[in-house]
Parts: sequence; structure tokens; C-alpha cells
Amino acid sequence: TMLEFTLTGFLFAIVNFLILVALLYKFLHKPLLDVLDKRRTTIEGAQKAARAAQAAAETLKQDCETQIAGMEEDRDKLLTEARREAAAARDEVLDKARHEAEREIAGLKRDWERKEREATEDLQLAEYRSSIDNIDAALVHLLAERFKVTKAVGRYKAAAELPPADPVREEIQIARLRLMAEAAGLDLAFTEKFLRFIVAEVIHHHQRIAEGEHL
Repeated sequence: TMLEFTLTGFLFAIVNFLILVALLYKFLHKPLLDVLDKRRTTIEGAQKAARAAQAAAETLKQDCETQIAGMEEDRDKLLTEARREAAAARDEVLDKARHEAEREIAGLKRDWERKEREATEDLQLAEYRSSIDNIDAALVHLLAERFKVTKAVGRYKAAAELPPADPVREEIQIARLRLMAEAAGLDLAFTEKFLRFIVAEVIHHHQRIAEGEHL
């Protein structure tokens, strides 16, 4: 009897288990499948998104590498252009500086030549003027000596009661001195004018001496 009871219980347990399985299958199988499907869909979506992100990252990487390569190329071009412009600017500055230096040197050379010429001319002019000064001094002394003699002649004429003027002597003297002036290359008109001025002054002295003035 105990064996039957046990078998009955066992069968009852199996039946309950099957009922439980049926209930679980009915009420839990579809939700579980739905959960698994959702899980699989989520995983697949995540994997797809990951692949898409990886592809986007790869594309971005390629784009960045392309941009970097382009930037490096542009940088090299800019550097080359900058070096070329710098070299051109340097050459321009050097040319300008060279031209300026050449202009300054030429100006200094002209100034030096001018000053040298002026110094030479000034020296020559100083020599000429020194000669003129010496000749003027000689003329003054000669005229002074001449008037000393003519004053002595005036005193002699006054004592001898001779006329102050001697036209014949004067004309002979002027003619003689004109010949000397012509031989010396001196202007004849100036020479005669100068001599007549001296003769007139001598006659004036003789007249004053004859009148009793002491010269």
C-alpha cells in the first residue's frame, strides 16, 4: 500500500510538474523570448552602432590625415613662399643699401674734390693776392719816393722862379712812358690817364710850393 501511495504521489508530482511547465511555458516562454529577442536586438544594434562608430572614426581619421597632409603641404608652400619673399626683401634691402652707400660715397667724393679744388683755387688766389699786395706796397713806396723828388723839384722851381708846369717836358715824359707801357703790354689809355693824373698832382704841388706852402 505504501508503494502504491508513493507511486501515486510520484505520478501526482509529475503531473504537477508538467502542469507547472505548461503554465510556465504559457505564461513565461513568450515574455522570455521577447526579452531574449530584445536583448539580441539591443546587442545587434549596439554592435551595428559600434561598427558604424568605428567606420565613422576611421573615416574621420582618414579625413584628419588628409587635412593634416593638406595643412602640411600648405605649410610647406607658405614656408617656401615666405623664404622666397624674405630672400627677395633681403636682396631689395641690400640693393637699396648698396645704392645708398654708392650715392653717399659719390657725394663724399664730389665734396672732397670740390673742397680740394677750392683749396687749390684759394691757395692760387692767395698767391695772386699776395703778389698784388707786394706790388701795391712797392707802388706806394715808389710813388712816395717820386713825390719826394717832385717836391724837391717844386722847391727848386720856386727858388729859381720857374713856372710850376713844363708842358714840353710833360708831353715828352708821357710819350716815353707810353712806349714803355706798350712794350710791357699795359693798356695805353689807362697808362696815359694815370700818368696825366700824377703830372697834374705834381703841378698842383709845385703851385702850392710857389705860393709859399711847406710840403
